[in-house]
Amino acid sequence: KGKRAQLRENIKIRIAAPGAGPQLEKLFELNNVVFPVANWSEASQHWLIATLEDQLIGCLLVCPAKPIGLLEFLLVRPTSSFKVRAIAMQKLALQGVSALLAYGCSYLVCTVETKNRSFYNVLEKYNFKSAMETTVMVKRLKD
Repeated sequence: KGKRAQLRENIKIRIAAPGAGPQLEKLFELNNVVFPVANWSEASQHWLIATLEDQLIGCLLVCPAKPIGLLEFLLVRPTSSFKVRAIAMQKLALQGVSALLAYGCSYLVCTVETKNRSFYNVLEKYNFKSAMETTVMVKRLKD
């Protein structure tokens, strides 16, 4: 096998175990996404994670709902090589889409940061359409 094929095979996608919360928090911090005082002690089964040699390198939040499913927080470890990041993102996204299709969703919605033009262009290449410009609002619900 070639190096890229071997790398693709070595990057594993799975549902996050409950104890993966602290690792997810660290990945968010590495991507400059911080939710102050969020309780990351546990992770729900809505998180897909990508691992390479048992190290968390990526995540995706999958929220199935009918008719519209959501895929959010597609994050990868910024210190990983370009190839590792690209393969992890592709595998997470494909698994997320598969999960939404299996649930019966007819639409997929995701948000893209305005400054992340390269990711926006990738999504357009895969026939995504811009539905609206928005501001993401957050509110702390509990300790």
